[in-house]
Amino acid sequence: MSQPPSYWLRSDEYVYPPLQGDASCGVAVIGGGIAGLSTALHLSRRGAKVILLERDTIGHGSTGRCGGLLSQSSAFELSELLSRFGNKRGLDIYRSILKAIREMAATVRDNNIECDLEQTNGYFVATEKAHIPAIEEELETLKDYGYEGRLVTGDELPVAGAFAALCKPGDYALDPARFAKGLGSVIAAHAAIHEHTGVARIRNLNGKVVLVTDSGAQVTSDHVVIATNGKTLNAGMNALAAPFVSYIAITEPLPAAATEKLGNAGLWDANFNYYYVRRLPDGGMMIGGNHTWRSTLGLESVAGVAAHLRSVLMRYFPGTDIRIRTAWKGDIALPPDALPNVETKGNKTLLIVDGMIPGWIAGGMAADRFLTGRSAYDYLYDARRDMGFAANLLRRMPAPRSLKILAMRVGLGLKLFFSHW
Repeated sequence: MSQPPSYWLRSDEYVYPPLQGDASCGVAVIGGGIAGLSTALHLSRRGAKVILLERDTIGHGSTGRCGGLLSQSSAFELSELLSRFGNKRGLDIYRSILKAIREMAATVRDNNIECDLEQTNGYFVATEKAHIPAIEEELETLKDYGYEGRLVTGDELPVAGAFAALCKPGDYALDPARFAKGLGSVIAAHAAIHEHTGVARIRNLNGKVVLVTDSGAQVTSDHVVIATNGKTLNAGMNALAAPFVSYIAITEPLPAAATEKLGNAGLWDANFNYYYVRRLPDGGMMIGGNHTWRSTLGLESVAGVAAHLRSVLMRYFPGTDIRIRTAWKGDIALPPDALPNVETKGNKTLLIVDGMIPGWIAGGMAADRFLTGRSAYDYLYDARRDMGFAANLLRRMPAPRSLKILAMRVGLGLKLFFSHW
């Protein structure tokens, strides 16, 4: 099925030839998004023989359709992590996020990847009075652990309708599609990449993994890493995840005066519906978010996405002529605790992530596991981790997968809802 167009994806032309004949390698990576690219990069840098297979083109899926924000606020605030996972694990998760941001920015700079990378501030904004205590708590928590942040109120607020905001330095923004293609160029110096090469099935043979492509060519490898997000939730693994709808809209360029206070910073709304905003290099605004149910906000169609997100932007920038030039939506996969999910079973590893930072982390974990047998992040993101009583019970139940996914969507939606109140 073809996907709606993305602002970032300027061409569907492929750079790397489809696989024509049989091949062999140490690790086969399925998926040319951020998780697959991170896996291939971390492996090839350390001498592993890697073949990466992508059904479409590098960055064609959710990576080339995301917001391009490398933000500390993209998953959880530090105070929420400490509350949900305890002080040690919560702090280690937060540190892993910051480390991934630094590594991704350094990779761009060290390899001269042209993807409009710029360092920005990040705003975590309370658009309802009920969210102000969460903003204040996060600021105090950051200070307690030696991190920077400041409270913004009154005329300094970056958007209209906000009651308070937490401003944090150290975020980045980039063009995610060009970043992905740049990573592909770095990887291709040490590994093989084949675009327009879909994998029809995976089988085991004499201790090896054999990938049979749509054309009938075969790749025989010691290990396979499956990094195709929601498209392979049933890849013979036990990882528990459910699809959420993710959506983005891009406006025509707005008057500079309308967005002057926001500048080039990223914005994350503390509202339950999870909106994020950034100004693009050409003066347009990007707004995105995700939600458990499409029908809740009229998101069944791209036109519905555009209309809904335009109405949100009108609240942020009232009195501004806002015209949507493009919008898109699609399913992403989310584990019960919304953290990266890395499951290894024998000679297969499955990565389920939402976002560029989790994808980068998961790829590094997959590489570590193949090369050394373990990752320092195993206790944070392994698929067998404690995800809470309900999720642990659901994971063990002999129910059909479709019912598990339905139950998880309801449960995770309620969890996210009540965490905002």
